[in-house]
Amino acid sequence: SIYVEWGATEDKIADLLVQVGLFDERDDFYKAVSEAGAEGKLQAGTFIIPSDSTPEEVIKIITE
Repeated sequence: SIYVEWGATEDKIADLLVQVGLFDERDDFYKAVSEAGAEGKLQAGTFIIPSDSTPEEVIKIITE
């Protein structure tokens, strides 16, 4: 699981997801957010994300 702090910037979220191995680099995260139309929709909270999730699945989880 990951914890996204309230008020975390997209950069901080990207760094967190790269750190835990869900994305290889920040640009992969930004691309997935853009393709999902999820700009400004990222949520704070604790999320359980399977390690084999696709980028699309990760973005869906953290925007719900």
